[in-house]
Amino acid sequence: MPATTPEQIHRSFENRFNAGDLDHLMELYESDAALIAQPGSVAQGSEQVGAALQGFLALKGRITLETKLVVTGGDLAYLSNTWSLRGPGRTASQLLWAPRRPRWRGARPTATGAM
Repeated sequence: MPATTPEQIHRSFENRFNAGDLDHLMELYESDAALIAQPGSVAQGSEQVGAALQGFLALKGRITLETKLVVTGGDLAYLSNTWSLRGPGRTASQLLWAPRRPRWRGARPTATGAM
């Protein structure tokens, strides 16, 4: 189900990630989006962002996101959360995921900007 408000983005990401659905995860990103998958490493554009997300999906873990902040102004929103990824034999880790400029076109959310 597509997110229709900024507050629904994290849950949508979580559901798509836990389903192992890269194609639907990528629907949340603009083609020129950037993702910091590791400190000091920025994936830019659909191909690199998809490869970075595929690396996380390959861990076969379950992600949990906890929204910390949502600030909206017009058609822009800032989202911040902590997340943990749990899997067989793995411990949880927490990082901050904070897209700068999620935008909505109708009922389909897309995220743009450095994370």
